[in-house]
Parts: sequence; structure tokens; C-alpha cells
Amino acid sequence: MVTELEMTGVIYLITNLVTNVIYIGRSVSWSNRRRSHLDQSSNLTLRQAVHEYGRHGFRCEIIGYGLEKDLPSLEVVAIARYRKAGYTLYNGNSGGGGILSMAQRDDISRKVRKTLRQRRLRSQQAG
Repeated sequence: MVTELEMTGVIYLITNLVTNVIYIGRSVSWSNRRRSHLDQSSNLTLRQAVHEYGRHGFRCEIIGYGLEKDLPSLEVVAIARYRKAGYTLYNGNSGGGGILSMAQRDDISRKVRKTLRQRRLRSQQAG
């Protein structure tokens, strides 16, 4: 049986260090996804930028965690927040366009906070 913690994934941010343009995505297999984006992204604009600036021109980082079933909504929220903060995204018009109810946003926020608390607790116990 798979527990909820085993079904977690990540929301990640890829930043072009030269132009400061970002890409936000989600994955349950972060290391494979990061490698595939920098080698041959399915996002044409990001792939062209990696070709132009090289792999070393990008920083990849995890910006959130969540249950696999919640990742699409978490990704939409992250894209909307970064877009609202004025960032230019390689994501184009994808994500961030959906309108979430207050109940949906509260539910996602609760789940993200819970995941982060669990992560901190595991880190404290390990360290």
C-alpha cells in the first residue's frame, strides 16, 4: 500500500540566469524531469533558450511539494503568483488562467502547509 507521503511530487522553478525568465512545472520524478527539461524540453521556447544560453545558464529548484493529485492545481497557483509578481514565464499562456474558488485555494494552501510541516519535521528528525 502506498501512503500519502509516498505519493508526493514537486512544483519546480527553472530560471534563466541571463534573462530572468522562468518556467514553472510539476513532477513526481524531479531528477528525471529536470534532466529532460535541460536536455530536450517539450516546451519549445524553453528548449530554444537552453540551446541559446546553455545548461549552465539555468537554475533549477523546488519551490513546493504536494500530493500527486494536487500538483496540477498547485502548479496553476504558482504560475499565477509568479505572473502576478511580474515575472515573464516560458509557460506562455498555460497555467494560471483557471479561476479557483476560495475553498479550493484554502484547501490547496492547507495541503501545502501540511506537506512543508511534514518535511521540516522529517528534516529535524534526521538532523
